[in-house]
Amino acid sequence: VFSSQLLGPYSPIPLEALAAKIEFVTVEGPLQVGHARITPFPVNHPQSCLGYVIEAGGVRLTYATDSEPDGGDMDRLLVEHARGADLLIQDSNNTVEEAPHRKGWGHSTWADCVRTAREAGVRRLALTHHDTFHSDREIRRKERMARKEFPAAFCAYDGLTVNL
Repeated sequence: VFSSQLLGPYSPIPLEALAAKIEFVTVEGPLQVGHARITPFPVNHPQSCLGYVIEAGGVRLTYATDSEPDGGDMDRLLVEHARGADLLIQDSNNTVEEAPHRKGWGHSTWADCVRTAREAGVRRLALTHHDTFHSDREIRRKERMARKEFPAAFCAYDGLTVNL
């Protein structure tokens, strides 16, 4: 899969031309990287995608981009892995209005994220994976709406640093 991403039209440089030593690892369970424990879990996306729980130094972060609510087991699994997180970073690609027309695309709304954050009892919620066709104004609107429901919500952006 990775090598196909390094072919045209995505890249002019094939995998074997890279000077780096690349080691591919199949992740099947928790992984220890230095002081961090990384636990992958499946999220609901048509192209098979993983979320991650990262725990280190008493801090718990759950990262779940490319995830769509299913109203069932996958939602419960996401809540379970986000339970008590200091920060939940979750896909909020769709607006509430767009979501019914994008069923099966593998994305959530700010309202879905707020619901997950509340059910999981997370401290803070970062909305991410913003639709490239949404303006900054629309993203700020999404953030305002989410904060009305979950005051510790905010929209993530390139270069953002969050102290946990």
